[in-house]
Amino acid sequence: MKKTLSAVIAVTMLLTLTLTASALEPGEGADFYVYDETGLLSEATKNDIYDLNGRLEDQYGAQLVIVFLNYFGATDPDELAVSLFNDWGVSGKGMLMVVSVKEQTGSMTVGDEITRRFTVSDIDTYFEKYFADDFYDGKYDSAVINMATQLARWYDGEFGGSTAEVPPAYTTPNDPAPGFFATVLSFIMRNIFVILLVCAVIFIVIRADRRRYRGYYSGIGMPIPRYYPWFIFLPRQPYHRYRPPAPPRPSPPRNGNRGAGSFGGFGGFGPSSSRPSSSRPSSRPSSPRPSSPRPSAPRPRGGGMGGRSGGSVGGFGRHR
Repeated sequence: MKKTLSAVIAVTMLLTLTLTASALEPGEGADFYVYDETGLLSEATKNDIYDLNGRLEDQYGAQLVIVFLNYFGATDPDELAVSLFNDWGVSGKGMLMVVSVKEQTGSMTVGDEITRRFTVSDIDTYFEKYFADDFYDGKYDSAVINMATQLARWYDGEFGGSTAEVPPAYTTPNDPAPGFFATVLSFIMRNIFVILLVCAVIFIVIRADRRRYRGYYSGIGMPIPRYYPWFIFLPRQPYHRYRPPAPPRPSPPRNGNRGAGSFGGFGGFGPSSSRPSSSRPSSRPSSPRPSSPRPSAPRPRGGGMGGRSGGSVGGFGRHR
């Protein structure tokens, strides 16, 4: 019993949705070009589409109709678009677009006079490039205005008209102009590396200028006043022309002082050495000592043993 009741309710809802979709009646004035049963489109958007259609009808005899529904139900979107195009009497150069907000889908059909010029592939491309992104994000006014504007430009290019600029009223509340802080932040993010490089150069220059500033006042023996970064832009500051004095050169050594590494006047042997002589006369008479001949040592004959080496040992592979 419950399954039967659920099936009856489902069939009734589908029939209701189908009858509602097929029983759509065109509106008057701006409501003819923008049929919105969802209430999601603003009056400004409807008026913009109405004004745009006035120009298209005057120049090319074309109409651009947009239908916003909640559900398609059991009705095929393509069949509904063709049915509404024919029932509402859209011109042969016109276009009709129908979308379902809840089901996130839609369709478009064109008149027989432009079928070969604006093909199914063109319809898919325009939906993807100019409508789908804003529509999926809930920006319905922006999606409709952007799509209608691009289609109007297609008419201008296809039929030789002058491409008209988008009126200022086409900026919708869903796409407000970026504020001052958003613009500044966007600029900083795009040029972040250049800004960091400039800041680093400024920091290095200010640091060097501050070092010169402190060196100037330290060199003249004055207390160091407070430094401000804008001093770098004041070229008449005295420390900008200041040059630190050169360090003093070492003085040459005085006479009588010997440098490091000089030899002393002490010691020595042999005839060249001199000792201070005593001024007192010797009390002992000098008597020559008798010289006694030293016996000469017998020279050993060849082949003898027991002699000492002079300390130098040659050879190959020996350890010294």
